Amino acid sequence: MKVFVCTSCGRAVFPHRLLCPDCGSSEWREERVEHGVLEAAVEREVRVGAVRTPLGPLAITRIESDAEPGAEVSLDQDGDTPLAR
Repeated sequence: MKVFVCTSCGRAVFPHRLLCPDCGSSEWREERVEHGVLEAAVEREVRVGAVRTPLGPLAITRIESDAEPGAEVSLDQDGDTPLAR
């Protein structure tokens, strides 16, 4: 999954933003994150959860596993949809 890091101040964000919320820069580099920690999950028509990435941002993802909060999950993307497995 891609996280975006401001090239001016190093703030990491997800999803992508036009301007950095800390310094206002519009210059970003993409960082791929392979895993994160599931902080919360809810099941409706699909299972979704909040995953904390190693760079800091919290990503709302579709969950494709039986992982429970506190578990480490692998991260991927299906087009623009973030996935946790």
